[in-house]
Amino acid sequence: MNDDEAPAPDVLFAGVDNVFECLVHLDKNQDVLVVGDVSPTNFRAIETERNRRGQKFRLFYQPAWELVVVTVPTLVHSIMHTMLYDTVRDALRGMNAHAGWMSVGTTTFNATNGSSGQADAAGWPIDSRNADDWPTLVVEAGVSQTLRLSLLQAKMRWWFDVATSNHQVKVVVLVMLDAAREAICIEKWVKTQKPGRPGATTTRQATCSGLAAPQPVCAQTIDITWAGPAPIMQMPKQDRAPAHFCVTGGPLVIGFGEIYLRVPNTEEHDIAIATAHLQQYASRLWQYVV
Repeated sequence: MNDDEAPAPDVLFAGVDNVFECLVHLDKNQDVLVVGDVSPTNFRAIETERNRRGQKFRLFYQPAWELVVVTVPTLVHSIMHTMLYDTVRDALRGMNAHAGWMSVGTTTFNATNGSSGQADAAGWPIDSRNADDWPTLVVEAGVSQTLRLSLLQAKMRWWFDVATSNHQVKVVVLVMLDAAREAICIEKWVKTQKPGRPGATTTRQATCSGLAAPQPVCAQTIDITWAGPAPIMQMPKQDRAPAHFCVTGGPLVIGFGEIYLRVPNTEEHDIAIATAHLQQYASRLWQYVV
């Protein structure tokens, strides 16, 4: 990951207690705090204190940036990723594939370069993963007032980074609620090998077959926008109906083989989250945005 991808910090590290004091004073809708100037030792101190207090903040740390992203699981944040991930689980259940799938929740994954991260939701196929492996599917969420899309994308790149997961993460889904636009944006990212440039000099990032090193690619972008008769925040929550949401770019498709690491059998198939379901998802989520 490059230094120019580093998000700007909200505050600079001034002691472990100060970090938790800042978290106490966050706005009720704020779901992230970015802390800069955090050494590896100070990050572990933050992590230890978080665990000692029994708090549920999730931590993403990049030692190269000396930066820790603290995710606060507000109600809206939690609904965003839980409903989306549960839809994937329900689809696997509908094809009798759920018994072979393990949700690993907010497990902490530590990379060999000293970085560390927790997904909002994640899972893997039981038969193809061991305890020290990485998930095949990751979901990350955020609210736009506090979490910039670039920050979600920085987390996505970390999950895909060869130094982090050694190509084990296959699909990362990002979901962001943008209150100003009255919209929800969903991005599906995969890692794809692209053909190298004709005549290009072979480098360490090229393979013998002429394929460049795998790079994250946004395979799908879905926007779910409010199209109701009045601004959504002026509408009673019971009137934020599915029919008032417009979906572009749907359905959201997650390949069975992408996350299960095998060819589907006759009962199994790709997961397609239809437009009507995405409208229902948006309606339910916006009912809790106040």
